[in-house]
Amino acid sequence: MPRRARVVVPGVPVHIIQRGHDCQPVFFCDDDYWRYFKDFKETAVLK
Repeated sequence: MPRRARVVVPGVPVHIIQRGHDCQPVFFCDDDYWRYFKDFKETAVLK
């Protein structure tokens, strides 16, 4: 059974969580985290 579609309300922020599979780490050093953060910030759409 597919997951229900998310409700997206324009102008309302969305909470995003980054998790690894089976609680494994996603970032292995600070540079990994900051690169992800920089890329995410550049591609975020603000309305």
